[in-house]
Amino acid sequence: MAPDPNRPLQSFSADGEDVILSLAVSWAGAVREQLHNVRHRVAIYNNFDELYERNDGDVTMDQLAASWQAAWTAEALLVISADNLERWIKRLYTDRGREPRAPHPQLRALRNAVEHMDESEFDDDWIARPGRRQERGLGALPEASLPISTGDRTMVFGLIPHDELASIVTGLIGELDREIADYAQDMIAFYREDR
Repeated sequence: MAPDPNRPLQSFSADGEDVILSLAVSWAGAVREQLHNVRHRVAIYNNFDELYERNDGDVTMDQLAASWQAAWTAEALLVISADNLERWIKRLYTDRGREPRAPHPQLRALRNAVEHMDESEFDDDWIARPGRRQERGLGALPEASLPISTGDRTMVFGLIPHDELASIVTGLIGELDREIADYAQDMIAFYREDR
């Protein structure tokens, strides 16, 4: 029997909290926070980089390096958080008998690359390359490499523009917000029926 496409994704259960929904909401919160952190830290890095290049201001190489490290780490955490949010929304849809949305093709590959970067070899240009040929991680990326350098800060790891990643995570959060609204309506209907 095929799942009913009109069936709500969530129906309220008095038996307890929906763990899957709760975990998806948790990842949505992490994504919101990381998206803000990325924008803030990349702006700081770009400002320091510009001042340092022009010898304008008192920006030291240590400050520039620290701001780059903060931006890089924030991007890595955003990618990991966004991938987890996408996975938990997929699980939510699957458990509700709905067809999950198609995953973003680069998000999982980028998350795997970040997660498996410790297996990489690095060259003088700060490019991570697979230490051994692998299907996942760096081997799954378009160039089988990931730039680590302080170069382009308009793209997340040179692969996804910041605006595109922001659009992806905003779409995921919007989907989850609609799910939560449906959940609330189902909960209200459940309690009204019980009276």
